[in-house]
Amino acid sequence: MGYIGKEDEIVNMKDYGIETSDSLRDDAKIFAVTSSRMDAGKTTLTAKLIENLSQEYKVGSLKLTGSARERDRLKMLESGSEIFAGLCGCRASIDSG
Repeated sequence: MGYIGKEDEIVNMKDYGIETSDSLRDDAKIFAVTSSRMDAGKTTLTAKLIENLSQEYKVGSLKLTGSARERDRLKMLESGSEIFAGLCGCRASIDSG
């Protein structure tokens, strides 16, 4: 068993999370892209939505399931997502673009 460290300190996900707020905006729009199978084009469609929406709006993205590969995360960030959160099995990650 071991730890991930940075400059002799143990790294914890909570130190790199998204800022929290006591209030929620009521004008945020949420889009969900779903399919019942793999390789249906969900990531491609989502990247195009992000690319177009990010021209006028702040866009964040979340992938609830998927592969451990970096391809989808990078595609979302490169398309204009300001932040990406991903859950894959028991591993979670949050990245800012």
